[in-house]
Parts: sequence; C-alpha cells; structure tokens
Amino acid sequence: MRLRNLPLATLLAASTLVTSGCGAEDSHAPAASDTASPIRTVHHAHGTTRVDGRPRRIVALEYTVALEGLLAVGARPIAFGVERDEQGHPQVPPYLRSHLTGIDPAVKWDDPNLEQLVALRPDLLVGAGFYDKLYGKLSKIAPTVLIDYDGWENAVRIAGEATGRQQAADAFIARVAEREEEVREVVADSPLTDMKVGLTYVSRWGVTLYGRQGHPGDLMTSLGIDVVELAPKADPGSAYGGQEASLEQLPKLRAADIIIAPAEDYEGEAEEAARAELERLTKSNALWRRLPAVKAQRVFPVDKSAFYHPAPLGRLALLDEIERVARELADRETAA
Repeated sequence: MRLRNLPLATLLAASTLVTSGCGAEDSHAPAASDTASPIRTVHHAHGTTRVDGRPRRIVALEYTVALEGLLAVGARPIAFGVERDEQGHPQVPPYLRSHLTGIDPAVKWDDPNLEQLVALRPDLLVGAGFYDKLYGKLSKIAPTVLIDYDGWENAVRIAGEATGRQQAADAFIARVAEREEEVREVVADSPLTDMKVGLTYVSRWGVTLYGRQGHPGDLMTSLGIDVVELAPKADPGSAYGGQEASLEQLPKLRAADIIIAPAEDYEGEAEEAARAELERLTKSNALWRRLPAVKAQRVFPVDKSAFYHPAPLGRLALLDEIERVARELADRETAA
C-alpha cells in the first residue's frame, strides 16, 4: 500500500497496529509476526543489557530518542521524563501531544528521582546516553537501556530490540523511507525545487544559523532542497548543526530565496507564535526587512520541536512541515 501524503498521526497509528495486532486488547501485546524471545541481549550506548520477554511497565527517562523510539515501535511507556517550564508545566512537543494521552509525564528527565522510579515498578528503563553516570543505580531498579543521539534509525532499532519488537522497528523505518520519497516528489513538483533555502531561528536576542549539517539541513538536502550553507563551522557530529550568531549576521541570509524559521512556542499555537515574532522582527529590524526572502514574503514558520528533534517522530513531523511549505509555494504560484 502506498502511504501517499499520510501525516505523522496516521503513520504512527499504523505503527501501533503493526505491534498490537488486529483487535488486541493490550497495546503491548505482540503481533503474530513479532514475538519476543524469552531472554535477549540488547546492545546499547552503555554496553549490553539482558531483557526477559516483552516488558509491560516501561519508563522512558528522556523524551526524544527514548520516548519516541518506544512510540515508533508501538511500545507505550507508563511514564516519561520531560522538560518543564518555570511554572512546572510539561513542555511536550506539539507533534507528540495526541500520542501521550494516559501516559504520566512524571519523571524529571534531567535528574530522575530514583525512589519515584522504584515506586513505578518498571520492568524496563529506557534513557539517553547522558544517563551513563546513573546507569549502575538505574540498572538496580530495572533492566536499563541507553540510546545515544546517533540518528533516529538507531533509536528505533534499539527500542525494538529492547521491547521485542524488531519487526515493528523495521516496518517503521521502511514507512519513514516511503514518506521521505513521497515528500521528495512533492518538493520536485513545487517551486521549492528551484529555490535556495535559508534555515534560521530568529529571536530578539540573536539568531541561530543552520546549513547542511545536522537534522534539518541533512533531511532537506536529501529531499533535493538547495540549503544555503550558513553554518560552515558547525560541529559535523552535532545532531542539530546550528551556529549561534548576532542579529548583525542576518545579511548572510541574502542568498536565500526562501527562509524557513522554527517557532519558539511549545504550549500555544507554534505557527501563530512564530508569525507574531517574525512580524515584530520585521517592524523592528532593518537588516531583516532588507532580506530578499522577507521582501518577497517567503518566510515560513515551522514547528520548532520538529525542526530541532533528530528523533523518529520528529523526523516525520519535519517531513509534514516541509511538505506544507512546498504545497503553499505551489498554491501561491498557481494563484499568481
């Protein structure tokens, strides 16, 4: 079946069906084609961990590679760790919210409370590589698997191995590849294919310039988009690939026919928040106003969390955003 133009929500629902089986009551139940071996050894960022059977009380300590890796293979955790704002509200990326109903964002992601974890009675803990110093203590609570920020496919494969859902992991990766091909075709049929694209995050304090390195630039380049290299000194190993700069560096964006700018807001409407910020910048900053893309009204806000998160569902969300921009450009050309 072709997955033409299916958004993130539809693709993730399909992933859950792969792992739960038709009519299954328990979302953690194995599908007929993906049964877990009694005991297996999982290779991960901190070595190896032996996992017995199919875990049912999983806690995701971290909300990108750990949480998204689990969701990608249809393994819903009972709790997850997330950043919080100054008022203590969970800062859940917009593209994830609808998939987290009924899951407790109870864990403090940057400093997990070990007593709290014990009380959750987990049979598997999944975290990111930076939990390595806590690994000994965490592994005494439950088998612990750590995932490095080493590509979204890595997160999916390790989550699949840890939960006994390897075939679901392979299926998700294949679906993302097909989705990429779909968006590549949309880009090729739109004006975006002939434009130079500048990637930047702009705020009142400064700008972050992006190039072809890292999650957003690498994906867009692979889709046939000509990304202007604005961050040649960015760390090639960085998942993000950005380079902070002052507002005086805005003229570097003159080479761009179109600017794609990630939005700031988690809790409100991200696109509306970005448009408001960009309108404020247009009124207050002459360097920004003089940019060709700004003059031509070709500045497109996108979901910041999708732009920044080099994680499985973040990749799908960014593909949705790229497709939206390509289609909007095509619609403008048709209307002109």
